[in-house]
Amino acid sequence: MIEEPNLYQLRILVAVVELGGVGRAAGSMHLSQPAVSAQLRHLRAFAGRPVLVRDGRRLVLTDAGQALYRYAKETLGATEALRRTFVDLAQGETDHFLIGASPTYATYILPSILSEFSLSHQTARLTLSLVASREIVDRVRENGMDLGVVPRSWIPEDLTNELLVADLGHEEWLVIEAAHAPFSHGEPLTREELAAIPFVAAHGRDAFTSGVDPSPFGAHAKKAPVEFGSWEAIKEAVRAGIGVAAVPHSIVHRELMLGEVRALDIETPRPASTIALICSPQRRRAPITQVLDELLHYVRQRVSLALGQE
Repeated sequence: MIEEPNLYQLRILVAVVELGGVGRAAGSMHLSQPAVSAQLRHLRAFAGRPVLVRDGRRLVLTDAGQALYRYAKETLGATEALRRTFVDLAQGETDHFLIGASPTYATYILPSILSEFSLSHQTARLTLSLVASREIVDRVRENGMDLGVVPRSWIPEDLTNELLVADLGHEEWLVIEAAHAPFSHGEPLTREELAAIPFVAAHGRDAFTSGVDPSPFGAHAKKAPVEFGSWEAIKEAVRAGIGVAAVPHSIVHRELMLGEVRALDIETPRPASTIALICSPQRRRAPITQVLDELLHYVRQRVSLALGQE
């Protein structure tokens, strides 16, 4: 009878899949290629059918391989969660939570909320990581992360029952311009008029983690001559008057209050995305849950307030 896969073999499979080949996996794990291939043969024998097949130069998962890969990710995630629990217990910490959020929420919403929570829960230790929304969902599902704040659209429908999901509110997108040099002159703009104004675009995927198209006029936008890789740079460009930009409301709350930028009155409906809090099922079922319960309630309440939902 073929033995069930061990953690070592599961790590090898994940490395081969995620690094794109036996050679790269072997290098990352400081193993020889024959050693990696031998463990893959064991997995094939266990599955009773191929788990990886070659497609040109690439190795791709078969249906059996997909099932085994999902099992590997879940098992390794649960093992990591257990390891963290033991480390925390050894250090006298029973309430250490890993929280993931996309750059927008991790920069502009969560720091003050988590800092305030920690002042009244000094035994808790919180670690906030800036991670892409898709990766957050995967890591929470695999118990490699305890909580995540992500756009609802990034949570696959088949995971909504598996994960603990709570909607926090809607993040509205605004089109902003410099208050001192407005393109609109304080007047409402039609879609055509807006499309004629230079649009300050984001370079990279940060701006698109909301799950909506941040541009209110899509591919027809007249782009500004410079693209930027962060929200702070985009806001600075708008304040300088080189164009308008579509941004989440949460990142310009301060600038709107100070009168540094203003939101345009446009006929195009402003897109919005639902923000959700997700929780690791294993962490939620752990015996020590009181502080986690309080953290979940606090984050739900304060993020909703930050989004203007309550």
